[in-house]
Amino acid sequence: MNPKISIIVPLYKVTSIQLQICIDSVLTQSFSNFELLVIDDGSPYDYTGLKQKYESLDSRVHFYRQANSGVSAARNKGVSLAQGDFLVFLDSDDFWDSGFLYKMYSAINDYDLIICGLDEQWFPSVNTCVDKRLFFSTPSQYNYLQYVNFSVNKLFRRNIIEQYHLSFPVGVQLGEDAIFVASYLSHCRKIRCIPDRLYHYVPNASSAIHVYNRNYWHSERDVIQIQWQMFHQYPLFEREEFFMQHWLFEKLKSVLFYYLSNERDSSSSQKIVKEVFYSGVFDPILRESIKENNPYFTKSETATLRRLRHKQIAGVNKIYQHDIIAQKFLKLKNIVFS
Repeated sequence: MNPKISIIVPLYKVTSIQLQICIDSVLTQSFSNFELLVIDDGSPYDYTGLKQKYESLDSRVHFYRQANSGVSAARNKGVSLAQGDFLVFLDSDDFWDSGFLYKMYSAINDYDLIICGLDEQWFPSVNTCVDKRLFFSTPSQYNYLQYVNFSVNKLFRRNIIEQYHLSFPVGVQLGEDAIFVASYLSHCRKIRCIPDRLYHYVPNASSAIHVYNRNYWHSERDVIQIQWQMFHQYPLFEREEFFMQHWLFEKLKSVLFYYLSNERDSSSSQKIVKEVFYSGVFDPILRESIKENNPYFTKSETATLRRLRHKQIAGVNKIYQHDIIAQKFLKLKNIVFS
């Protein structure tokens, strides 16, 4: 009999202790009808001992190894091997609550996607059942990290992934989860969110999100565009549009923040900032008319946006006046936008 759930764990340069904690959290699940597919993405670490230990201990555990191709390729490999009706993804340095599989599977019924909360960080999930129209028409409720950026706190239907040939984008260094989730969501009819924080996220200082990447903007640009379009496929009420405008403003700030706090070469910073401003991604707030009564903007943010729209980059200092990053913004005041 095929397992009900296939668990896919991409593996690369994680310590043996972390991997054991991860796998043990799977093997102690109260729901037992699963297979665990551990995909070693060409890690330089030797996991032979753990492979032999767990495969001899439990017939549900299977290790596979491939040439290093990235986390997306590893997850895609797991999907191709999966036999379960449902799929879940688990990072090798994280772990689950013992009731993760049981609670996620118990909630599925006729829903296409189950979403739970993440622990250790501020990623709660509301208790709700929603169809796709309401989900996409209510970004103020659902356009947050736990809903659209993470793949690990979700239960997916394998038949949807296979029917629409969905996969994680290979070669993308950041944002691959968000791109995959957006593709999957586009084929969902009904979505179920449960409030339980069942996924335990363990911060990793050496992960891609903590290592400076000069191409960060190119990955973030794609994600921003995808999510902006995703939450505009149906007409939005004014307040929801106001939320999306502020969301886009926060994305702009985070991109500028990223480079001006990490990029040491001022000429590179200037080049990137100019590219960001002229990319068209932020035109809805930089080029188009924004109503002054948007309740999501503070007075200082409204003033900052006004300055940004007039390309007075130094004006950003107003909201960072107590932050050392402000000094980096001031250095850009002589950028020529031509």
